[in-house]
Amino acid sequence: MIAYPKSHLFTLILITSFYCITDKVFCQNLVPNPSFEDTISCPNNYGEIFKAAGWESFRFSPDYFHICNSNVVGVPSNDFGFQLPRTGNAYAGFISYRNYQFYREFLGIQLTQQLIVGQKYFISFYVSMAVNDLNSIKIATDNLGVRFSTIQYTMNSPAPVDNYSQVFTNIIIQDTTNWIRISGDFVADSAYNYVGIGNYFTDSATNSINTDTSTASAYYFVEDICVSNDSLDCIAHINYVNINKSNNFIIYPNPTKDKVIVENISEEEVLIELYNSIGKLIISKNIGISCSNIDMSNYSRGVYYILIKSKRSSILLKNNRIIKL
Repeated sequence: MIAYPKSHLFTLILITSFYCITDKVFCQNLVPNPSFEDTISCPNNYGEIFKAAGWESFRFSPDYFHICNSNVVGVPSNDFGFQLPRTGNAYAGFISYRNYQFYREFLGIQLTQQLIVGQKYFISFYVSMAVNDLNSIKIATDNLGVRFSTIQYTMNSPAPVDNYSQVFTNIIIQDTTNWIRISGDFVADSAYNYVGIGNYFTDSATNSINTDTSTASAYYFVEDICVSNDSLDCIAHINYVNINKSNNFIIYPNPTKDKVIVENISEEEVLIELYNSIGKLIISKNIGISCSNIDMSNYSRGVYYILIKSKRSSILLKNNRIIKL
């Protein structure tokens, strides 16, 4: 954990793979539906954050991504890039900056209870930078943060961009592979009952890096938002990844030099998909209730991703990173 000298403390932690096979629920998290798993209906287009239960637009049109969609707002591949969920089957996303016009997107939700004035609260959430040449998603920025309010902002009455967030990062987030944790704390000075996520700073106060000289936007996926008066609740999210309860799949060896073995001890045939580090599907294979080999001997060294889907329900059962030596 690295602390930075800013009045609003934050930390960044590089997350790889942590697993928890229990059903532990972090009951003190004041953010309902923190990883966007509670779905009103399957998103089928941009700007449908309202299809994640409780979440709304607090400015313009943030997006909702779910494995139920196989197109523009799908998981892990979509029109903004490629990313596996940190937990479950879904995540959200927002534009934090454009270099050709002023533009911000915020998503927000009502907390399960009002904050108590004078009480210290701990906040954490995870982001991953999106990159997609087709939609000119090429910029990385700082100032990703959370802002508490007593007002429920909407698209028609949006939250302001006035250089203020209770917790934010002053480091430009450029990681497109991992989920990066942003965290901090503050003492409530009002009885806040809403929280929003985005870049609340103006263009002149925002630092950015463009991967080329074209006009482009900065876009970030977001996951696992936590607000609590107990620091342990949000720290617990560091080690929490939601794995299918049945735990019916064993994948080994990892790392591997040539092949990966997948043991399916579930009660149904499943579809295995292997993606490379930039999100290209390279293997798609059906397996029954048995062991199956995935030959990786002809692929280059690096990080790959295995997805296992139920053919019957099309629900993501497990995701995992495979290291090819």
